[in-house]
Amino acid sequence: HYGGKDTRVFREVTETGEALLDLAQIAGSTTKAHAAILHDCESRWAMEDAQGPRNMGLHYMNTVKKVYGGLRKLGVNVDFLDMEESLSGYRIVFAPMLYLFRAGIEEKVRNFVADGGTFVMTYWSGVVDENDLCFLGGTPHGLMDVFGLRSTELDALYDQDVNAGVGEGKTYEIRNFCDLVKTNGAETLLAYRDDFYAGYPALTKNVFGEGEAYYVCADFEQAFYDDFCRKLAEEKGIDIAQVKGSGD
Repeated sequence: HYGGKDTRVFREVTETGEALLDLAQIAGSTTKAHAAILHDCESRWAMEDAQGPRNMGLHYMNTVKKVYGGLRKLGVNVDFLDMEESLSGYRIVFAPMLYLFRAGIEEKVRNFVADGGTFVMTYWSGVVDENDLCFLGGTPHGLMDVFGLRSTELDALYDQDVNAGVGEGKTYEIRNFCDLVKTNGAETLLAYRDDFYAGYPALTKNVFGEGEAYYVCADFEQAFYDDFCRKLAEEKGIDIAQVKGSGD
């Protein structure tokens, strides 16, 4: 409420900052993150107020945490960005459930991938504009050619329902969301195992320009993100080191 500098707390915080600047071990050092996660608050607010496909239990933050956990278990530094920031300089960018597109994010993603970046987008992305109005003509809006697919239907599972993504000798549990996509050039890496969408793509990869665009079609378990993040980090030459625990 006061906002002045003549307080005990302000002095102590200032002294701590000055002490940190003088530490020889870190003075002048910088840490560059090679991976980033798009976590846009306006998109989250719009999604949480949306009526459907699951009015309750979108599990957006859980999805973000699974991506972050998969990277941090490898010791990979991660930046969090919103859509107003630049994607340049990163090797991998994840966009979990980027429901609302704004700030020219379509062109940023297009240029990032075309220039050699790896971009990972999930289901329930590119659905509405900055005014929360639905895009017409297909989703993910403005990026269907980049990802080599079009979303045709998003199926919301009941809480007790379980599906699976299979492929490459692996099986991963799926809950909550299953996006049914029609590929147009994208390679299917994992496919759905059960129900009427058995055989539909559950994870795809598309080469665009000099880079790669992955589309995660479903709400996979943590084990998927652990394996997927390791695979991408190794392919992009990011140094990894096993980190014990999951509290980073």
